[in-house]
Amino acid sequence: METGCVWGKNGKVTLQGRIFLFFFSLPSKINLEHQHDFSTTHRYISDDPVFRFVSLDAAKRGAAASSAPSPVVVHTSAQFGEESAGKTASEVAPALESHLRRTFPWWPRPAWVKCHRWRFSQVVVPYPGSPGAAPLFPGPILLAAGDALAGRSGFNGCADSAVAAQRLIMN
Repeated sequence: METGCVWGKNGKVTLQGRIFLFFFSLPSKINLEHQHDFSTTHRYISDDPVFRFVSLDAAKRGAAASSAPSPVVVHTSAQFGEESAGKTASEVAPALESHLRRTFPWWPRPAWVKCHRWRFSQVVVPYPGSPGAAPLFPGPILLAAGDALAGRSGFNGCADSAVAAQRLIMN
């Protein structure tokens, strides 16, 4: 195999030891005819112990306000995710729904809510050497890629990984 291949000597992918943050999301449908203080389609929340990000999905897609419930997605902070890592989505959902009502008290109750637990989120301990991408199989080429191999989480890590994967494919 090529240098940097992520297959270990035992034939298993050597991604063990990577550490990811947990987080939860709370997709819901809320009748938001009037978005009140939301001048944008999404908001990063830096000063909340539970929520980190909220997105008004219909507005993000350019849909006009209507009386039909709109998709709203709220993501928790990494700290909340870590503190709740041993809990299931159904165990965390009531606390998130309650916090949603306290954070946005002018919003009506959701018509639908489904809490989701993300086991693999932001990478804390990346793949050794942070190559961005690594071959799994030489032909036809099969690559492992993503921010876990790039050394940093978020959009920049994903972009770095995409560039590294493109280079491996082109070579």
